[in-house]
Amino acid sequence: MTERYPSVQFAGENHMITLFDEHGTACACASLWRASYSPAGCGAALFLWHGAHRVLLSDAPALACHVRDRFNQYFAGFAERGFATIAPTAGRVTVTAGDPTPWRASWHSAVGTIELWWDAIFEAAFERFDNTSGPQRYAVSAVISNCRAAGIMIDGQPLAGAIGVPAGASLSSGFLAFSETWCDA
Repeated sequence: MTERYPSVQFAGENHMITLFDEHGTACACASLWRASYSPAGCGAALFLWHGAHRVLLSDAPALACHVRDRFNQYFAGFAERGFATIAPTAGRVTVTAGDPTPWRASWHSAVGTIELWWDAIFEAAFERFDNTSGPQRYAVSAVISNCRAAGIMIDGQPLAGAIGVPAGASLSSGFLAFSETWCDA
């Protein structure tokens, strides 16, 4: 049986890294969106916070605002950090995909260079779920590739912390999400 969702709000990739300190508290998080389709156009946007710092970089400001307003500002770890009011700063992303890893994304902007990396991918899995993290419900599907290792560097310096990888599990707080699609549900 085919399910049809006529209002596609995003199609592309949404890769994430959440780093935790030695006490298990999140200390940094990056959410990288690359759209091959959205009503606001194509492009990329990076949402990043570490400590009190937060930034939204994009090569497509309309896309960044669309993703911010509809999705990212409501995600756990981002909701309480005021991303709803952050305007995008111009930036340029370069992505290097390994076969299958390591996978890297580098952002170059007036605020500096931000590098994200993922390595040692667990087996990829197709996931389909309803997302209700904001005021609207979305039908979401993606191919999720959790990783055993991932990190964030700013101007060549790694941020403190490590991703969470539960013992014996094939899940982590550093993952690549390919073929991700968000539709109004």
